[in-house]
Amino acid sequence: MCGTIILGLSKNETTIAKAEGEESGTVSTTPVASNAAVVKKASTQKEISFLLTTAPEGTYMVYADDTTELIHHSVTAELKDKTLTLTCSGDDIPVGTYYITVTESGKAESERLALTVAEAGDWNT
Repeated sequence: MCGTIILGLSKNETTIAKAEGEESGTVSTTPVASNAAVVKKASTQKEISFLLTTAPEGTYMVYADDTTELIHHSVTAELKDKTLTLTCSGDDIPVGTYYITVTESGKAESERLALTVAEAGDWNT
């Protein structure tokens, strides 16, 4: 099972990045998904991908909820072209909703994008 901690940057580095962006008053562009819910293709699946229609370059973070600073520890997010892939360090990414932000260079962290991973067979794809 994937737990909670920081992804990519230490909490201190994240705070510094936010403070630098806040000084400029510029907030990173919030990512936008073409489909915010994706069904797992197998009962056990290590990663899942979402197509983004707005895909800013920067450092992506995965949060456990939409309000706190609780960062997912074993789920990472990686952007390649316009595909954002969530990967679990364990064998299976848990179903549920993940909250994604991006921090573009010199800007504050974006608003959160909710992305849902559904169990195989739960929803129509």
